[in-house]
Amino acid sequence: MKAYSLDLREKIVETYQSGGITQRELAARFRVSLNFIVKLLRRLRVDQTLLPKPRGAVMKPLLTPQIMNFLAAQIESECDLTLCELVDRVNDRYEVAVSTKTMSRMLLRQGLGLKKNASMPVSAIHKESGS
Repeated sequence: MKAYSLDLREKIVETYQSGGITQRELAARFRVSLNFIVKLLRRLRVDQTLLPKPRGAVMKPLLTPQIMNFLAAQIESECDLTLCELVDRVNDRYEVAVSTKTMSRMLLRQGLGLKKNASMPVSAIHKESGS
């Protein structure tokens, strides 16, 4: 959700400072939550600003293009690797720890698929391969 505009924030504070209105009435009048009013007034009092706090920084992906190339080569040479095995290989070679979920998302994003499902029982895997 986007932050409320500075213009709205200023109107809320002006109305509150003119007096005669409670924080609950202020929230109802401007159709915002009481929690927003409380936090806005606290931010003004403590930080001397009405600007919204900065949003969280965008994280750089843990799996760099170099690691993705390594993964592509691993999958090409050994197509029966599981996500757990790929996670272990990346951790061993590059000392980068990622979850299997992150590994799965990155592989899908790159168009690299795995043929084997790690949650399949061993007997089902052998039946599929004809063993």
